[in-house]
Amino acid sequence: MCVEELFPEFQPYVAHFVEICHRLYSKGLVCAYDGNVSMKIGEHILITPTHVCKGDLSVSDLLVVNEAGEKLYGKRQPSSEMKVHLAVYNTLPERKCVIHAHPVYTTAVYRHGKNVDVSLLTESEDTLGFVPVVPFAEPGSQALAEGVREVISEKIKICVLEKHGVVASGVDLEETYFLLESLERLAKTETIIATTK
Repeated sequence: MCVEELFPEFQPYVAHFVEICHRLYSKGLVCAYDGNVSMKIGEHILITPTHVCKGDLSVSDLLVVNEAGEKLYGKRQPSSEMKVHLAVYNTLPERKCVIHAHPVYTTAVYRHGKNVDVSLLTESEDTLGFVPVVPFAEPGSQALAEGVREVISEKIKICVLEKHGVVASGVDLEETYFLLESLERLAKTETIIATTK
């Protein structure tokens, strides 16, 4: 049986979920096997598998886990960053989607020890607010999940992982995706300004 039949709560969303994954890849926010996406409805979490290119992802690749991270459905293994997703959902139950990506300009700006200046664009101030940095911890580790848990809050929906991309969370797929896209546009704008002085 397919995921929509076993977990009908996800039926209205699976096509859009896969489209968001393809969009992340086509926009260069992830490459190769990078990144992971999840959404939570009730006690169930729809999540991308490990070691699958988001540009090639299909509905049949998706998994469902419970709030403890135990696999309920799927042929593959869930994303190695599942602990981060669970930390967000456990800390802020109103968040229904988590995306981890590796946007190039954002990573470059923060790698140089700078924070993006959200005041640079009016829209960014409204959309993003303060963007904290989570100190480096091994990818997939509980330490990384705890680092994310410590910085997110009701007001903070997006954070940068030192040397490991960005984590965004929101009430739905669109909001969460647009947080990532907005941060990357801001970082790109800042980079271009810095090179044209």
